[in-house]
Amino acid sequence: MSLVSQTKEICQKFNLRPSRKYGQNFLIEQNTLAKIIRLAEIRPSDLVLEIGTGLGFLTKALASQAGFVITVESDKNFFSFLENDFQGLANVELIKGDILNPKTQERLWEILADKNYKVVANLPYQITSALLRFFLTSVQPPQQLILMVQKEVAKRLTAQPPQINLLALSVNFYAQVKILSYFSRHNFWPRPKVDSALIKLKVKSQKSKVTAEEDKLFRLIKIGFSRKRKKLINNLASDLKIEKGKLARTFSQLGWKENIRAENLSLEDWMKLLEKILDIKR
Repeated sequence: MSLVSQTKEICQKFNLRPSRKYGQNFLIEQNTLAKIIRLAEIRPSDLVLEIGTGLGFLTKALASQAGFVITVESDKNFFSFLENDFQGLANVELIKGDILNPKTQERLWEILADKNYKVVANLPYQITSALLRFFLTSVQPPQQLILMVQKEVAKRLTAQPPQINLLALSVNFYAQVKILSYFSRHNFWPRPKVDSALIKLKVKSQKSKVTAEEDKLFRLIKIGFSRKRKKLINNLASDLKIEKGKLARTFSQLGWKENIRAENLSLEDWMKLLEKILDIKR
């Protein structure tokens, strides 16, 4: 029986309905599921955390390859079905809760304490940014995240100068981002309005030497992008109260034109600029 037939049969039999509130769009193509598992490169030694269990098809596929799978489901109706369906799966732990809820997070950290783990998830699209921020800035980030996200979000995350954006810079500070594959909206039920992409975020084991100035770096970047129609030098001069002449000399030292804009700078460029700005402020 195909995944789409299984999905609809289970939903009808157990009176389950995909929820817009929880952003539930289930994978209904077996080939797509197999491709995700292959691209995620799951090994028998891996501890995998899945966000959004749904009907458990991806969970079972992960459990067939990984040493252990922890999966989090917030919908109480689907959770009741899963509790029964997962009986006999010795290497799966099902957790009821919202991944963005502090109580759920506290329980997760108790389970994951001092362990290496990977995140694999077909994400509800509306929590993508919040989930990235949570994991990448946590005290115990995963080794990597394999996530199904909106195609346009994937493109934003992997954007490079001269089209780079605040989201890409923020995420790239913590991880290397790569698009693994694109997937048509026809792979999901209910069918979303947009296509999707599977992305891989390999978390950096050591962040840059300016990690201690992390807050200052992100504040500087946000100022740079605060008024998109303005030149970078104008945004910095206005918000940082620095004379344009000093900034012009700084730009020249860095080999930049005075009319450069925020979207032209790489993460490394912003780090160099921060060092120069801190020197001016001292």
